[in-house]
Amino acid sequence: GNELEAGAAQALVRGGLLGRGSSLELLDMSHNSLGDEGVSALADALRHRAAGLATLLLDRNFAGCEAAGRVAGMLKVNRRLRELRLAHNAIRHGGGEEIANALDANRGLQLLDLCCNTFLLSLTHEFSGADSKLYRRLRSPPRDDLTIHLG
Repeated sequence: GNELEAGAAQALVRGGLLGRGSSLELLDMSHNSLGDEGVSALADALRHRAAGLATLLLDRNFAGCEAAGRVAGMLKVNRRLRELRLAHNAIRHGGGEEIANALDANRGLQLLDLCCNTFLLSLTHEFSGADSKLYRRLRSPPRDDLTIHLG
């Protein structure tokens, strides 16, 4: 990573990197410190703009439930994104649930990586009932052409 923070993601959005006419197909912002604010800015841009981005890598960015909610909103309407990696973030049960719900509406995503997020770390401990239900739901994606990595 480059130790980029939220301002870097916001600058990419303001600069039109994810806007109409952009030829960018892959954006790797993994191993940074974007946090909820930076990941949310990228998700919002991909929700409201007709970007052609096919792969978005956001592993290890300290993203939590706020960002997960914005990502979920983006997934409900974005049909171009094919791969989304959100591994090793701080997404808790509520954020995982929002993403799982958004997958019912999404028809484009083919790979989602949620490995090693907070709501999955209880795999090594005892599951709460809610986490167990969410885990089972994500293990059975809503479409055959969607792969979800949970670790």
